[in-house]
Amino acid sequence: MADKKTILLVEDDPDDRASISLMIESGGYRVVAAGSEAEGLEAFLRERPGLVLCDIMMERIDAGFRLLYKIREQDRSVPIYLLSNVARIAASRIDLSSIQCDGYIQKPVDPDNLLAIIREAVGESRP
Repeated sequence: MADKKTILLVEDDPDDRASISLMIESGGYRVVAAGSEAEGLEAFLRERPGLVLCDIMMERIDAGFRLLYKIREQDRSVPIYLLSNVARIAASRIDLSSIQCDGYIQKPVDPDNLLAIIREAVGESRP
């Protein structure tokens, strides 16, 4: 069963991982952070988070997409949002439903936008 309060963040850049983790924690959520595709899958299987935030380009240019597909093989219901510096461009060119993704988040990440997305994705309505 998914823990709605636990958010899995998969981000290879240590500075981005630290700053995004702080944003998530400021909203009252527990963060499980991973720095690669393999660590992300391991953490997902161990923690069963309520939401996954995953960088698109990590150790491989397609690592984020590869992880998304691996998670979808395990769980079709967990919300997954991809993080990217080119999220706006990607979102305009890729059909989210075709890749089984719930959305994109533009980097650098805006804290208010991030927390609003998290609240909506995990079904919380608090401000």
